[in-house]
Amino acid sequence: GFEAMAPAQVAVIGAVLVAIVVNPVRVRLERAVNRYFYGDRDEPYKALSRVAERITDRGLPDPGVAEDIRRALRAPYVGIIDNAGDAVESGDPSSSSENGRVEFPAQHAGQRLGTLAVAARGPGERFARGERRLLEDIARQIGAGLHERSLVLQLQQSRERIVVAREEERRALRRTLHDEVGPTM
Repeated sequence: GFEAMAPAQVAVIGAVLVAIVVNPVRVRLERAVNRYFYGDRDEPYKALSRVAERITDRGLPDPGVAEDIRRALRAPYVGIIDNAGDAVESGDPSSSSENGRVEFPAQHAGQRLGTLAVAARGPGERFARGERRLLEDIARQIGAGLHERSLVLQLQQSRERIVVAREEERRALRRTLHDEVGPTM
């Protein structure tokens, strides 16, 4: 057994066992603590895919999109403002004036459809380069969602115009039948 081995060999075996057993637990614990304190900013793909999924499932405006972004980045405030001035917000809007905020254009096909506004975490704090890239990507997803929303609204308006035109045509036909064809017969 272990009595016959040299102390150095026992130490090596012990170190290997600790590395095999303890290290995975440490890694998981470290990830959980980082996610709690820093959100998903270390895992930008996860944050971006969650936002894209939310936009695809529910469309915009959805307060859950702003909430997901705010939680992922541990930002005190996130707002999605469309060109009409309608906003979906999460967090404390006054933190934008206290800490400053960064705005990212929500664009689709080169057309600006709105803005993603994110408050800094604290006075004088800035978002890291990776976080800014993530926010730019999220703003593009939001731009696509805003574009989709505008297409849906245009489609609804078009359908309404078709229904109104059809009803007007029916009324005109009824009038013609009643006023002109009826008396002639």
